[in-house]
Amino acid sequence: MYSGKYLPQENYTFYEIRYNRDRVLNSNHTWNAFEKMMLTEPLGHYIYVVNNGGVDPWQNYLESYWAVRHPAVRGLVHKLYNGPGQYAAYPGWLRKYVSRVEGVPVEEIIILKKQVKFEKNGELTELRSDTAMVIK
Repeated sequence: MYSGKYLPQENYTFYEIRYNRDRVLNSNHTWNAFEKMMLTEPLGHYIYVVNNGGVDPWQNYLESYWAVRHPAVRGLVHKLYNGPGQYAAYPGWLRKYVSRVEGVPVEEIIILKKQVKFEKNGELTELRSDTAMVIK
């Protein structure tokens, strides 16, 4: 369902989730893949929307293109993308979700955007690490 071939890249970018100052959220087992998906998919989307001035990319597409092609459902289009209320609730949801997954109260989450590359000998080199977001 979500499988596909990943082509080798020169550099790889990902988000590292830290909580309660120095704890790194890490799921080492494939049976925990759903936990990763529930974090990475919404997190990447949320960060994109925050960096896009709070506008969901689906909003423009649905209102400007899809609703034009399907005028009978134009009145429902606003229910097909997230609004400010959903985005305002996300940081609290993320803290609760990490708390449930890790089994400890979570006071703070720091999201780091990291860029790495694999050397020819297989070693991993971190090229960059920037704070993408802090949730308190």
